Amino acid sequence: MKKSVVLSLTLLSFVVAGAKAQKYNWDFNSGLEKWMVVNYTNEKVTDGILTLTGAQTYCYIKYDFATADFIDAATYKYAVIKLKNETYDTEAKFFWRHNNTWLFAPFTISKEDKDFKEYVIDLSANDKWTGQIPIIRFDVPSPIHNESISNTISIDCIKFLDKKY
Repeated sequence: MKKSVVLSLTLLSFVVAGAKAQKYNWDFNSGLEKWMVVNYTNEKVTDGILTLTGAQTYCYIKYDFATADFIDAATYKYAVIKLKNETYDTEAKFFWRHNNTWLFAPFTISKEDKDFKEYVIDLSANDKWTGQIPIIRFDVPSPIHNESISNTISIDCIKFLDKKY
């Protein structure tokens, strides 16, 4: 009996620890999952893929957290987005709101993708990534130039990690 109790507690500890790592994980299997789509058109979610069409220069997706769910920047230092960029543009930005100010980290994405690629934004060395983060946003690509308007951007998943993998 003692062995089964210890084993049960060990498994419970593992499940709880695993839940922490999955707290900020959007796979779009349940639709938009509370993400707000701004300035893209033809938004749709099919088989866990969020597909968007660039409609103007600045398009983004944004997530507002409930107060109890703010991201703790001291814990979660890596933003990960897996996407397929079918535009001709290679600049993207990850934004966050801190003390009523929008801050961002630029990152480079490939263009004219045929397959999904995963991008890890390392925020561990960014001195502005601090405190409790209430709002996040991805501008992919940013900006969208005229020749890329009407091209497709597809997002497979977004997550935040406490450790780089």
